[in-house]
Amino acid sequence: MSASGTKTKRSELALAALASGDEEQVLEALQRIGTHGDAKAIHPLLHAWIAHPAGEVRERITRMLHQVKAADSLNMLLEALDDQHLLPARDLVLSSIWSAGLDARDHLDRF
Repeated sequence: MSASGTKTKRSELALAALASGDEEQVLEALQRIGTHGDAKAIHPLLHAWIAHPAGEVRERITRMLHQVKAADSLNMLLEALDDQHLLPARDLVLSSIWSAGLDARDHLDRF
């Protein structure tokens, strides 16, 4: 398997681990995503944030999203605003756009 294939596989495994009920697994996945993740991780991160209403998992996801700079992050966050399953994370999505300094001026009508 190529290096990019290995990286993709690790990223997929980390995203799958976010759905785990095991907080340690989720925290390990967050570490891998922080190092190797891309904008595709945003929706799974938001789902994990919703699934963990308190604690370190929620805090780490919030910090990650408030600093997100990956290519296509803005588009993924804007998509999250329209996803009814992510409605409980709407405030996080909006604060992430602002805190990360993403240029959303062409999308002000959505806010």
